This record gives sequence, structure tokens and C-alpha cells, in this order.
Amino acid sequence: MRHHVTLKSLAKQLGVSAMTVSNAFNRPEELSANLRQRILASAAEAGYHGPRPSGRMLRTGLAGAIALVNPDPIPHLFEDSNASVFMAGISEVCEKHQYGLTVLPPVRDITRVTAIDKVAVDGFILYAIPDHSSIIKRILGRQLPTVTVDMGKLPEIAAVGIDDRNAAKKIANHVLQFGHRRVAILSLEMLPDGFLRAGKR
Repeated sequence: MRHHVTLKSLAKQLGVSAMTVSNAFNRPEELSANLRQRILASAAEAGYHGPRPSGRMLRTGLAGAIALVNPDPIPHLFEDSNASVFMAGISEVCEKHQYGLTVLPPVRDITRVTAIDKVAVDGFILYAIPDHSSIIKRILGRQLPTVTVDMGKLPEIAAVGIDDRNAAKKIANHVLQFGHRRVAILSLEMLPDGFLRAGKR
């Protein structure tokens, strides 16, 4: 049976410090090319692929991922044309910076511990969450960098979106300038909580 290899056991086997082995994976500029190659070769042979992400997080305080929070079921983010383009944009930036993207499931019962409380991330993107949703306070309680998209403005929180009220005024004025007086407004049918009615997407 093969023994479990750890950073410390590998360092002992190589006759170097645990920090030296860690540097081979995380800070290669700290070692000579020959020493780093020797450590990596021995690690590969022993089946050791580097320090655990949890240990790195304890050292740096960073998870290397951000969370996306949306009130809709996760499949909707990939099936809806607007949401999928939005997801693609976030994914491109995450890929460029080698950052993970964690898509959180919608919260059905705010009284229970949810993924919002458990997920290890460095920040949150809040996408189209109703202004009165109780999960907003829960997320802000994590005290991590947060940005909202297509939502009402939250105090001291970065926001991306448009001024819907001002835009609506401009649209109405534009229509009225052409002499139209009987104007119809088409909209998605919404429930009082701001969510779409089932089957009305």
C-alpha cells in the first residue's frame, strides 16, 4: 500500500526544508532551476502534486475564486440568452486571471446555513437579485468585496447597470415627440417578490 505523501515527508526525503518544497510550487524564483527541477521530479515520482489549496488559503487568505449569486436556478444562467452572454463575459476574465468561478444555487430557505455561508471565495457578484431580498444582507455579512449587476444601488457597494428610470423617461419622451399618445407597455409578468411567474420566462 502506497503511503500518503505530504509536503513535510517529501522535504525529509529530499533533505530540504518544507519551505523549500513549498517554494518549488509557489515561488519558483526563490530556488535555482536545478533544485526546483529535482524537487518537482521527486514529487511527481512520489505522487505529490503540490500543497493543498486549503493550506494555501490559510497562508494567503485568498481562495482564488469568486462567487456568482442569482435568484434563478443555475441551468437558467446557461439557457437564457442574456444570462449566458453575461456568464461568458465573467468566465473570460476569470480565465485570463486564472481565477475560479463558483455559481451558487438559489437560496430557498434563508433560515438555514446555505452555500453563501460555506463557500470559500474572495468576493461576490450579485446578479439581478430583487432589492428587498434577505440574502443580500447575508452576503454583505461575509464582508468580502462585492459588486452588483442590474440591481438597485446599495450603499458603498460597486454597481454595474443602467439608470432604468431615466432611460424609461427618455424612451417615453422620444415616443411622445412623434405625436403618439396611446402607448402600450409590454413587460414580463412578475410576482410581488420580483420573480417571474412560473412558465412566463
